Amino acid sequence: MFRNLALAAAMSLVAATASGQATPADTPSAADTTAGERGVTFALAPKVGTLGVGLELDLGLYSMFGVRASATTWSRKATLTESGIRYDANIKIAATLLTADLHPFAGAFRISAGVALNGTHGDLSGRVESGTISINGVAYTASDIGSLIGKVNFGDANPYLGIGWGSSPKGRGFFLTSDLGAAFIKPKSTLNGTCGPALTGSACAKFQSDVAAEEQQFKQALDSYSVYPVASIGLGWRF
Repeated sequence: MFRNLALAAAMSLVAATASGQATPADTPSAADTTAGERGVTFALAPKVGTLGVGLELDLGLYSMFGVRASATTWSRKATLTESGIRYDANIKIAATLLTADLHPFAGAFRISAGVALNGTHGDLSGRVESGTISINGVAYTASDIGSLIGKVNFGDANPYLGIGWGSSPKGRGFFLTSDLGAAFIKPKSTLNGTCGPALTGSACAKFQSDVAAEEQQFKQALDSYSVYPVASIGLGWRF
């Protein structure tokens, strides 16, 4: 009888010891406790918009905050008219947009602020094919003008504000991204002209003076353009 009691006691002790010690499988691991929690995430999204075509990198830092950087470019040729003068324009858009994004609802909607590093510029060539053109109110013929060249840029760094929709900073997978905002620009321009074979001496000096006056009118016209609309759309993947 005593042997049976001792055996029963020993078995009870073993069972109590086993139940009091958790096995590694029973103990939550660090990986288990952080399941569903993600660190810094990143996304890539090709996009197209008023700043051109390019690629965007999106870093999700917190559930409500992220940062983005996009590089875009685009070029086109156009004919512009300013102060009655027609210009052949070669326009090159090149911009790097850097933004900090607040996601107030920890979702797709975001409020963005940042800077546009702007390499956008335009090269203009005054066209005088026949007849006359007016420079500072003075009529000049094609033979009077050797060249009439203008240049326009919009500043190296422009503040940006906007709103948009994209991926939650802690999301994953495909998403549609879009932005609507404004870059606050400060256009700068120059206009230079050379005299044609028909102008010499004082007539050439008068032409140069008129070109300088026309340049001031050109700058005043550009001063009214202080806001550049920024709109874009793209498709991305958050890893």
